[in-house]
Amino acid sequence: MIARGLDASKIEIINATTDAQSLLATKDADAYIMMPSSLYYMESLGLGTVIDTGADIPEGSTTYLFVVTSNLLKESPEVGVAINKALIRAYDDIAADQQILYDATANSTITADFTKKDYEYDTVLDALSPEIPEDRLSHYDELNDWLVSHSIISQPVDAGSFIDRTYYKQAAEELGK
Repeated sequence: MIARGLDASKIEIINATTDAQSLLATKDADAYIMMPSSLYYMESLGLGTVIDTGADIPEGSTTYLFVVTSNLLKESPEVGVAINKALIRAYDDIAADQQILYDATANSTITADFTKKDYEYDTVLDALSPEIPEDRLSHYDELNDWLVSHSIISQPVDAGSFIDRTYYKQAAEELGK
């Protein structure tokens, strides 16, 4: 919002991700800010028009997180390494031929073109990389501060306390990356 010159203090923010479809349909919300895939989905339902995806904002960022319970990782740390190896291999394959992603996610509802459009903000598919670089951690801290300051969350979250990059590092090392 800041990159587009929007003043969040002048916008009523509703933290209702799971209710977005009904809020737009009933006109109880005027807009929805979320990942492009959700925006395009809402548009496909006739609930509005995507006016901006932020694809041109260099400091914009999207991250997918893969969550594994701490208990499983304590009992079987090799699971974390194996998952990261699979994610690294998948990312390498997709980076080499992006059509693999588009075709693999296509079904009778979501076409390959829909997924391609969904990733227009990330033409090198960085968001799919399992690596979480240092600058991404600082982005989480900035996002966290913004969420607290706008009362979207009540307490700050220490992202560093639940992000463990050791499994990725070991997987990358074992794969010779």
